[in-house]
Amino acid sequence: MNSLDFLPEGVRLAVSPLSWANDVLEDLGADISLDTCLLDAAAAGYQGVELGRKFPREEGSLRPLLHDQGLALASGWHSGELAERRVDDEMAAAAAHADLLHAMDCKVMVYGEVAMMTPGSPLDAPMSQRLIMPAGEISAYASRLTEFSKHLAGEYDLQLAYHHHLMMVTETFDEISRLFDTTGREVGLLLDTGHAAGAGFDYG
Repeated sequence: MNSLDFLPEGVRLAVSPLSWANDVLEDLGADISLDTCLLDAAAAGYQGVELGRKFPREEGSLRPLLHDQGLALASGWHSGELAERRVDDEMAAAAAHADLLHAMDCKVMVYGEVAMMTPGSPLDAPMSQRLIMPAGEISAYASRLTEFSKHLAGEYDLQLAYHHHLMMVTETFDEISRLFDTTGREVGLLLDTGHAAGAGFDYG
């Protein structure tokens, strides 16, 4: 029996390189090479990986690295700022990233909202001190997310997968629910069970 025989037809399993090297805390995994990451991922049976900070950002360099290990590129994180900027500015900021994902045959872009974070060093701040989006701004934010998602789909054939995250504007279950009650169907949700547990989700 293949180790992936349990997967439904059409579903593939990929892994984040954060298991080898952290994108924010660069000392975590600094000594682990990209080759080691890809070799380990393939040996463990994964079919793909997400982009990480050690990956080249040119298709001509990235594709053969993954191909040599039988891996596909699943997606890659985009640090978005739609909480504070216009859709056309966000499209310009995401263009190179979206181009690469499209060239690598990805179908999803992971979006993490990094605007409205605690100033200074948010990773060192207590979670109780994070900035919270005022209720009156959620509808406009949801509209920008929806419009951005439509542009991604139309121009790059990419679906937006919204990554809820600790210390960001959508952390708790209620915040995520309020946002997705307002966005269009074009906005997808990436369920991060680790951040969900940290935010106090009740799976019962």
